[in-house]
Amino acid sequence: MSKNNELLSLLTRRIKGTADLIKDKDADALLVFNRANYRYLTNFTGEEAQLIITKNGDRVLLSDSRFAPQIEAQAVGELKVVMKHGHEAAEIAAEVKKLGVKKLLVEAEFVSAYEYDAIKSQLPDVDLVMAAEIVERVRNVKDDLELATLKKAVEISERAFEEVLPMLKPGAKERDVGAKLDYLFKLYGGDGPGYDSIIASGPRSSWAHGVASDRLMQEHELVVIDAAASYNGYRRHYQNLRFGQRGRRTGKDLQDCSGSTKAGDCRRCCRGNWQGR
Repeated sequence: MSKNNELLSLLTRRIKGTADLIKDKDADALLVFNRANYRYLTNFTGEEAQLIITKNGDRVLLSDSRFAPQIEAQAVGELKVVMKHGHEAAEIAAEVKKLGVKKLLVEAEFVSAYEYDAIKSQLPDVDLVMAAEIVERVRNVKDDLELATLKKAVEISERAFEEVLPMLKPGAKERDVGAKLDYLFKLYGGDGPGYDSIIASGPRSSWAHGVASDRLMQEHELVVIDAAASYNGYRRHYQNLRFGQRGRRTGKDLQDCSGSTKAGDCRRCCRGNWQGR
């Protein structure tokens, strides 16, 4: 099977799964605002769009002319594309009316009160219902394409992580390590960091989200690295705890504590340097 046909087959299953959930809600269509969700259902990766998907699997993608060439190149399957030129709520409402929708689900987590009221005012005869995690329920079961994408994200993250390990030594600046890690995520094929990379040493290792600072690493300190590459919109949460050169108990230049290590193990190994994480 060709790559395009394989992608079309995957999208068809995703669309059917979503359409079935719309039917389960006794609705006619779902209005999608979440970029990850409309990407999942169309393969379009741009940041400005809304998607209407009906209980029969019909799809209408609304965007603007800046993304027309990108949509043409990326979108897969039978899809109506509408380039918005006027008021967004009015254009969405116009397409909803054309589809004959009487009950419309709206992604509750991704629409503002202002947007919701604007659309509702344009559709006085349509029952608008806030709905949560419709597409996400389908996305919970990963298909072959998603699994391959996640695997690639893991490979990029691990390769970049291994390359920055030699930088973790006394005198190294957290910000320098973070910048190198983010650069390597892109260099090795990723979109960039999947979230703000956390590089926190010494007392900062106990912070909930200690993004890289200008602090210099010291001997016998714990270094928390919580960073991961994003690849085609997918990322793996990747956390490691590392001890500075020649930790008291380890005698190793660097000991991998990994995110799965129990807190008690860290306390025993790190002794007085334990910072509560």
